[in-house]
Amino acid sequence: MIRLVRSLSIIILFVLTFIYTEKASYVIKEHDHIMIEIKENAESNYFPKIEAIIKNDTIIPGIHGKKVNIEKSYEKMKLIGVYNDEYLVFDRISVTNSLDKCKDKYIISGNTSKKALSIIYEINDNKNLNKILKLIKKYNIEISFFIDGVWLENNRDKFYEIIAEGHEFGSVGYNGMYDDSSYIWVDNVIKIATNSNKSYCLEKDTESLNICKNINNYTLRPIIINKNPFISTKNNLNNGAILYYKDSESFIDEFEIIIKYLNSKEYEILTVSKLLEE
Repeated sequence: MIRLVRSLSIIILFVLTFIYTEKASYVIKEHDHIMIEIKENAESNYFPKIEAIIKNDTIIPGIHGKKVNIEKSYEKMKLIGVYNDEYLVFDRISVTNSLDKCKDKYIISGNTSKKALSIIYEINDNKNLNKILKLIKKYNIEISFFIDGVWLENNRDKFYEIIAEGHEFGSVGYNGMYDDSSYIWVDNVIKIATNSNKSYCLEKDTESLNICKNINNYTLRPIIINKNPFISTKNNLNNGAILYYKDSESFIDEFEIIIKYLNSKEYEILTVSKLLEE
């Protein structure tokens, strides 16, 4: 009996010691200047999510939110002994309808909370391509190129050269068609070259939308600009705009003016992938 009482006393003492140690550790941590600063800055580093806007068959992507993970941030900063914003650890607050869940919708723009837009240039031949590439390099911007599979067959070197410069590709299909069996080849070449498991299609019809969805691609419904490129750009300028330019002499003549105008309005020119980041 004495042994039992002694054993119970030891166990109780151990438990009480553990509880006391935990409480003491908690109190010390809560009064640590690092923890205090993390909590003080948590609110200013909280960014609520912005949900996607879905209307009929279209979608404007949302943006994931984030909040400070106080415990993980403390553990990380405790190792260096000081508070530092760069060591904050965040938890993501996911949007309900991400683009990955909505490939049956046409993407009509990036999120309008960003003062950014995308320029897409459809390559028909190489006559004007070098002029476009020189202007892009001059103004240090990235755009997206859409190509036909026939162009890709005949311009493999140019294709890889453009990718190496940081631009991206989407496709208008093969001979302008997504239901052509060769489109799968085009899509695979683009994905392997860009090290991505997804690419972009251009709105054509419901069948094309389903084909693109089934191979993990997004379908865009951009603002297509055929005539008077500069005036049309000004008239369609909005946050998140996806501006689609077909190859034409008027676009080549006015492209530099368009870039200067967008810069003067402080728009960031991004590839489609970056514009649509959630």
